[in-house]
Amino acid sequence: TDTLATLTASTPKETSPATADLSGFRHLASEELPAAAPAPQPTQLPSPSPHVVDPTGFRPLDAVPETLPKVEPEPASNHPTNTPSLETEAPPGSPSTVSAADSAAIAEPPSESQSDTSGLPASQPRDIATTTSSLFHYEELNQQPLTSEPALPNRPAPSTDETSPTELSPPVLTFQPGERLDRPRNLPLPSGLLWQVWISQVIGAIALFWLCRAIVRFNLAVLAGFLTPFRRILPISLDWRYQEGNGLAFMVLLALLLASPWVLDKLLQSTAGLRVLSIQKLQTTHPEGCRLLRRISQKQGWLMPLLQEIPTSSPLIFSYGWLPRYSRIVVSRGLLQQLTDEELATLIGYEMAHVRSRTLPFMSLVALLLQLCHQGYWQVAQWGDRHADWFRRTVAAIISSTCYGLYWLFRKVNVLAARSRVSLSERQAVMWTGNPNALMRALVKLEAGIAQSIIQTGYTPPLVESTDLLTPVGYEAAIGLGSLFPNAGFLSAIAWDMQNPYRQWLSINSSHPGLGARLKRLTGYARQWQLMPALPLPELADTRKAGRSGFGTQRGAFLTQIGPYIGPLLGVVMAMLLWFAGGVLEPLGLQRIGWLYGDRSVRWGSLLLGLGMSIMIRINIYFPDITAGNRFKNPPLPSLYKDPFLLPTVSQPVRLTGKLLGRSGIANWLCQDMMMQTSTGLLKLHFFSALGPLGNLLTHPRHPVEWVSQQIDVQGWYRRGAIAWVDVEAFFQNGKLATKANHPLWSVALCLSCCALGLIILIRG
Repeated sequence: TDTLATLTASTPKETSPATADLSGFRHLASEELPAAAPAPQPTQLPSPSPHVVDPTGFRPLDAVPETLPKVEPEPASNHPTNTPSLETEAPPGSPSTVSAADSAAIAEPPSESQSDTSGLPASQPRDIATTTSSLFHYEELNQQPLTSEPALPNRPAPSTDETSPTELSPPVLTFQPGERLDRPRNLPLPSGLLWQVWISQVIGAIALFWLCRAIVRFNLAVLAGFLTPFRRILPISLDWRYQEGNGLAFMVLLALLLASPWVLDKLLQSTAGLRVLSIQKLQTTHPEGCRLLRRISQKQGWLMPLLQEIPTSSPLIFSYGWLPRYSRIVVSRGLLQQLTDEELATLIGYEMAHVRSRTLPFMSLVALLLQLCHQGYWQVAQWGDRHADWFRRTVAAIISSTCYGLYWLFRKVNVLAARSRVSLSERQAVMWTGNPNALMRALVKLEAGIAQSIIQTGYTPPLVESTDLLTPVGYEAAIGLGSLFPNAGFLSAIAWDMQNPYRQWLSINSSHPGLGARLKRLTGYARQWQLMPALPLPELADTRKAGRSGFGTQRGAFLTQIGPYIGPLLGVVMAMLLWFAGGVLEPLGLQRIGWLYGDRSVRWGSLLLGLGMSIMIRINIYFPDITAGNRFKNPPLPSLYKDPFLLPTVSQPVRLTGKLLGRSGIANWLCQDMMMQTSTGLLKLHFFSALGPLGNLLTHPRHPVEWVSQQIDVQGWYRRGAIAWVDVEAFFQNGKLATKANHPLWSVALCLSCCALGLIILIRG
């Protein structure tokens, strides 16, 4: 205290106008500073206490005049745009973390009457453990990422209708040094895994046959209706229109199966530039993959499959063929450029495992059907865009949309067959290579590469979509997850695939298991062989936590999500109970109730009533009102992915600003390829026209296709399932409403229609 008084009293005498510094500091005498220590400021500082030493070379001040102005730090040069604004004042009792409290202590030192967070008077020197007095500490702060966690959908937050504050660049994920076995080892085969694969293939084959049979019967009926007016002129027999079509459907499928390798070759040559890739050329860049291919073929007694290359930057690899000697492995140029030798070797082992498990013939048939339908959709749409007259464009839109609808149906009935063989093929590839880490890196790079190719082209390449069931990863999941890598939020995003208790049910329409579950399984293989995993998996959250993400409320949210499936089932169960009651009471002479027995109108009416009621219960929960108080404006996408227990029923209103990506013209009149590119990643968009299901096919100036490749705002409901997407409510451009969707309105219309039709069927009998 005496020293402080002496220094304060002597300040006016020692400081002259000629030597006074604008900051209020006075100069020290030359003998007070060591000769070798460079002066950090052009001014001289008061003499510090001798027992406090700063590691940076500077020493803290004992006391600072109250008139000392605030020191505003300058942003670091390596982060010119992402440096957060440090607070200049910190409330008393705030935690002593490196952000608010320390920066406040550095920016504005306390006066004599104030006390720091450690409880010491301001006149006494602070402990170095609680504060750092060097001005160069700002550079250290700017080098450290500040984890200012944004508000999440399951956490209460204040008004979120403002853009989140600027943050530092998030940490970047890097793969750990690769470890592998010197020689391959066996892994235990999970019980029933092979049977699951075969049962899934059989179910897919039966579903495919019945779908083809229905298409054949529909076409026969249409052809018969067209030929009926000519029966008076030509002696045409139409007895074949009453046939079941089983034999014709079976013969068509069998012919396509046998011809699939050569037909696929021709299709890919004409549409994607497919060409033969010599083993000698691949040997120069990826020798391990070539050695593995030779070793597997020799061990199994097969001829080596034909290697082919597609000149596209998208990382793709797939195989087809119905016998090992007729099998093909197709790789893209982007895959060869982006993957290392050992990573490509694991993917070659993955494709050869399809041949070994005998799942390749059926999937080759599926691949041919998908290619035929998708190429019909794409080529007709391109033809329609080249014509300006309304009639040709309308015809092209109808044919193109029909082909895409057939592609969608063929894909949906075979997603189970495609998904079931993934885990078996991964296990076999790891056994052949002894390198689970390389397969982990390859899968992550595939998803990131597909997302990058979508960003570069501005839409989903047709080949990426049409080969979705054959490739190691699905493009729909890669749109979101792949765009996050190498952001550290990628690890939080894949936690949903590992922790969500309903992930198996919500992934039933997915072509591949979740990436998080696959990486977890491969990590288990690595640890079983005592190898360090290539990518650290996220820490698992406590599944017993209460609140919105707890299991109590989650069960109700899941039941609400599957309500449209439970409702018709409950309706059929109710109809069966009424049938039973009618069958019991009819012999007793109670005809007023006995008529219910065996009446099909009761079954159909109850089914429609159950469907309508279940949709009605879900509407308000699924589509809450969007207001400025409950929506998130431009949230970082990693923050939306962060909660691993979210379900699609938990609707989070959001408003995003970014670039609208997707196909242009007739190819996107169904709005099947729409994405939003924000500063933090990609997000899938679902748009439902205000004119109803067929409204997207109608050409009008407010169709979302008109804003593809433009900056636009989208407002809607964010949902998290096997993939993340936004159900669009409206598009805005330059702050004005561009077009509005009416998904909730048409859900209400569907609900009322089902209920009304069910009641009419029950009343009429």
